[in-house]
Amino acid sequence: MATSSSVFREYSSFNPIVLEKKGRLKIARQIWGVLRRELSDRKLTSLALLDIGCSSGIITNYLSEYFGQVYGLDNDENSITIAKKNFRRRNLHFSVGDAIRTGLPDESFDVVVANQVYYCFEYPGDFIKEVFRVVKNGGLVFFGARNKYTLWDAQYHLPLLAFLPKFLADFVVRIFGRSDGFSAKYMDYWQLAKLTRNFEVKKITPDIIKNPNYYGFRDIAKIGWLTRIFPANFWRLVEPVFPNFIWILRKK
Repeated sequence: MATSSSVFREYSSFNPIVLEKKGRLKIARQIWGVLRRELSDRKLTSLALLDIGCSSGIITNYLSEYFGQVYGLDNDENSITIAKKNFRRRNLHFSVGDAIRTGLPDESFDVVVANQVYYCFEYPGDFIKEVFRVVKNGGLVFFGARNKYTLWDAQYHLPLLAFLPKFLADFVVRIFGRSDGFSAKYMDYWQLAKLTRNFEVKKITPDIIKNPNYYGFRDIAKIGWLTRIFPANFWRLVEPVFPNFIWILRKK
C-alpha cells in the first residue's frame, strides 16, 4: 500500500496483514460487488483499471478476472515482487511507483481503485489530484476511506489513536512497538468531502449497510436484523460517524 511519497515505508513489513490471502479476498469481493453495480451498463472487458496501493496483488488479481487491462501500483518493492511471482495473467501488470507521480498518461483509466490509501500520504490532496488526472472523463474511482474518528485504528491495531494529541499518539505506538510514531493522515467526513470536491461523489456506505447482500458485504449481512431496524434515512443521517466510508467518485 505504501508509495514513495507515503508516510508509511515498506508497508507490508509495517502491516503484514496485507499479505494475508483470506482477508484480502474478502475485500476484493466487496470491491467487485460495488463496481459491478456501478458499471452494470458497461462492457467490463473493455475497461482499464488501476489499483493504487495494490500491495501483494491479491485484490488486483481478483479484479483482473473481470476487467480488460488491470494495473497494480505500489512502491513497496517486496509486495510487488510477491505479486509478480504469484499472479500472472496476460491482462495483469504490476509495477513499483509513486502514487502522486505515477508518470501515467492523462485520462488513461476507466476505473481507479483507491481503497484505504489516502491517509498514507503527507499531503492527501496531491494524491487525489493524481487520481483525478489519470482517470478518464466519466470514469469512476472506488474510494474506500477510514474516518479520522474511528475507535479502533486498523493500521496500528490500537484504540482511539486519532483522538490523542500527536505527541501522545506517537508515544503510544512506540510503547506498544507498533512503529516509530503515529503517521496516518486521517480525515473526517467533512474533510474528505472537501478533498474529493472536484469529483461527483456518490456516498454509498448507507446503501451497503441497508442492503449488504446486494453489494456482497457478507459480514454486515450477518447482522442484517440490526440494519433493518432503522430506515435508510437514518443511516444517511449518522454516516459521518461511521468508521469507514465507501464512496464512488466520478470525474465530471
